[in-house]
Amino acid sequence: MISKITAETLPDARYCQDVLGVSPEQFALDFDDRIDIRPVSNPNAVTATQRLVIAQALVDMADKSPDLIDRKEAYRRLLDTMRVEDADRLLVGDQQPEHAGPVEENMAILLPSPCASFQDQDHQAHLIVHRQWRMTLDPESLKAVEAPAMAHEAEHVALAYQIQMQQAMGLQAPPGVPLDPQQENLIAAMAAQAVQLMAQQQPAPAVDPAAISAASKAEADSAKAQAEIRRKDALAEADIQRSDAEMIARLNRQTAEQEARLAAKFVSERGLQTLGETPP
Repeated sequence: MISKITAETLPDARYCQDVLGVSPEQFALDFDDRIDIRPVSNPNAVTATQRLVIAQALVDMADKSPDLIDRKEAYRRLLDTMRVEDADRLLVGDQQPEHAGPVEENMAILLPSPCASFQDQDHQAHLIVHRQWRMTLDPESLKAVEAPAMAHEAEHVALAYQIQMQQAMGLQAPPGVPLDPQQENLIAAMAAQAVQLMAQQQPAPAVDPAAISAASKAEADSAKAQAEIRRKDALAEADIQRSDAEMIARLNRQTAEQEARLAAKFVSERGLQTLGETPP
């Protein structure tokens, strides 16, 4: 638009010569139809700095939530954004998590290293060790490992639930094998029956005589305490009423005495006036 306006409103010859140092003809050649000016900058395009900030934020998110975001891929994107040559050579190879005990898994989470749960592990024992270990950490260490530790514990909980349901259904479906809708619905129905049977077979809570005795004693103590509170409230109310009666009687007595003194004084002054004497 500026080029078109300039071509249509060329400056005068004196301005071209004195200010620009060119002739009007030379100046006009720069804005003729041979030159086509087009914008090449896209205001919606992300700049290199913005891409670097986004890549760094993605790395931070992957460090905090490795169970949700692939840390290796996040770092690869950061290196690509930084235009680092041979970025793949800087990244360590993909390491498959090994079968390990709960102590070794805690160490892997703390380092951090690859860590995973396996179906044949004693999941309840692993969960006890993992949760007790988290309770022993200081706040800073806990903040650093809490997210991956909770994600790993969730794997144990999920696998333990899967084993429990498979045992209840008498069925062990191979993991990772896709099922057609009919097979999936059949397994869902078996799972529902197993859940209902487990709920019916769940033993009723045992009655503890000591607990019953303790509850009865607590109830008796509560009733005794409430009776004592009512007795004290009645005594306090009686004391208040007696104090109020005494105060009213004292006020009435003081009022009567004051009235008597005023009456005696009035009669005495009238008597003195009658005798022609001036009262003091």
